[in-house]
Amino acid sequence: MGFKLGQDIIDLIRGKKIVNPCSFDFKSTVNTQIYTGDNEENSALHEAYKNHKGNVSIKWEQYLSIYNRIFQRYINLGLPIKTLEIGIMNGGFLEILKRVLPEGSEVSGIDINPECKNIEFTEDVNLMIGNLLDRTFYEQNLKNKKYDIIIDDASHICKNTIETFEQMFQNLEYGGVYIIEDCHTSYWKPVYNGGYKNKASIIEYFKNLIDSLNFVYIKKEECHKKEYEKLKNYNKEIASISFYDSVIVVEKYTKPKNMPFRNLLSGELSTVVDKKSIVEEYSVIECDENANFEKFYK
Repeated sequence: MGFKLGQDIIDLIRGKKIVNPCSFDFKSTVNTQIYTGDNEENSALHEAYKNHKGNVSIKWEQYLSIYNRIFQRYINLGLPIKTLEIGIMNGGFLEILKRVLPEGSEVSGIDINPECKNIEFTEDVNLMIGNLLDRTFYEQNLKNKKYDIIIDDASHICKNTIETFEQMFQNLEYGGVYIIEDCHTSYWKPVYNGGYKNKASIIEYFKNLIDSLNFVYIKKEECHKKEYEKLKNYNKEIASISFYDSVIVVEKYTKPKNMPFRNLLSGELSTVVDKKSIVEEYSVIECDENANFEKFYK
């Protein structure tokens, strides 16, 4: 984000209290009940979060369930990973991640607020202070770094969030996951430049990006040239886009998808539609015991 806009966000939260810059009444809608029954999640992440005594972390409860689904695959493998959180506020979630992720995992954070350098972390985490949308800062600190998980919890301003994704998705390892928090700001015009069905909002941007998954079926003449090339490039990288309440999760293929998916045929009997005509009409590839199946999703 630009310095002036970044400074406005810093001034909004610095050292006092969080100011709600829109008309949304959180207090009238937030469920403040503390669950103690059978419906309570009991994962390592939930346990770490509710027992955390270090720096403050603030997350909507559904975020923890979403993160648990994502992190569990890495926890089960037991292999160290690299995680980056963009926008750390008080840095508490970095500490929680460090305790939950497999031993040897590298947890990093970046924030535009220079006061973050005064945080005393209870865990071994890496911290960078600066604006990743500043080309010089990016080149010096992030250009050659790769991460398995990237979490955008920064300004939540639509334009900045989209620009951050377009710059940082290349820093995501193949098989990695890119997470964007607090996407409800897409519906707010003040400060966040959103609004319902606003084409410049985070939500609408990623709705449009769904077309990248199905790029090979799009007729070139029906798509603007610039948009066509963007969808073509993302088609090689984006494996899935998932929408949750206030969260968007983008998964990257385990390797570049440089060819369209194959249409495979299995079986011998064809009572209704002749097998030979199926092969000819649908350009399918017949499978046998020697067939190899590539892994596209982690």
